[in-house]
Amino acid sequence: MSNNIGIERAIKELDKRVQAAIWAGVKSMTISAGELAEMGDAELHRSIDHIGTYKPYIDTYGNPRVSSHPGEPPSSRPGNPLDQNIYHRHVSSRGSNPAVAEFGVNGEIAHELEFGTPKMQPRPFVRPAKKYVASKARGVVAFNFISAIRKSFIKSSSRVIVVRL
Repeated sequence: MSNNIGIERAIKELDKRVQAAIWAGVKSMTISAGELAEMGDAELHRSIDHIGTYKPYIDTYGNPRVSSHPGEPPSSRPGNPLDQNIYHRHVSSRGSNPAVAEFGVNGEIAHELEFGTPKMQPRPFVRPAKKYVASKARGVVAFNFISAIRKSFIKSSSRVIVVRL
């Protein structure tokens, strides 16, 4: 919060149109965080939505299943507990700085699959999803930030902005 106070003081000294553009950019971070959280959620679902090819077994519900190879994402068709425990949410409030959102999987089984156990080699799927989202983050944030600032200036386009050096 202390960083926001400094930002607010600095912005108050700027032209009202520039202030509006900056705040539009800051607010766009919440949109970016939400998009990235949803992207992570979708990537987790995509990575586990496949039929295993390693070892056949019977799950706790009595259904025949096939596990994935060690080192590959686990196999979990839609509706299975792993698939149902994937989540994403906004952690920060609208317009807060920084905007924070998260995605992941609830439950002990997710941790066991991600890192392995003494009897099972890891089948990582959260870390690759995080790496994928991180590779897209800069582009998502830049696009939303520039779009918000552009819209703000278009909204006030009837006015002339004079910049003196």
